[in-house]
Amino acid sequence: MVLRTPPCWTRAKIALSVSVIINLFLVALIGSHIWRVESQRRFDNPLAQALATAEHSLPPKDAKTFRQVIKSESSVFAGSAQRLASARHAVGQAISAEPYDPAAVSQSLNNWRSDWNQFFDVFRGPLVDALGAVSPEGRRKLIADRDATRKSMHETGFDP
Repeated sequence: MVLRTPPCWTRAKIALSVSVIINLFLVALIGSHIWRVESQRRFDNPLAQALATAEHSLPPKDAKTFRQVIKSESSVFAGSAQRLASARHAVGQAISAEPYDPAAVSQSLNNWRSDWNQFFDVFRGPLVDALGAVSPEGRRKLIADRDATRKSMHETGFDP
């Protein structure tokens, strides 16, 4: 039996199909990499993580409103949030320094606590405003999700 070579147009169809499949695979691969990097960058910041968690718990309309209020008032707390992030970074630097300096670690923890208190004092207003813009159902869902998370953490033995 002699095998015939497929006509040119059949080869072209096969090549085009393979090319489309490879391109779709590459787009998915690149897209997932970009998403992963962006997610990691976003969640390196505990404030961003907490806000994203709150938005995830809220119904879509409430999440959008919450995000808009926080964003519109971000200039109120941005400087304080940056100082808090720097203080947190300094704690990590002090802990990992060689040789280990207990006094430096203690001081960096004190600075972090002080910056946290200042941040919370500044952020309280925008947070209260954002929660006030959310529907009563959305606020109840936030609390229910928070309680469920705490219960789950307690059951697994991680209860800070």
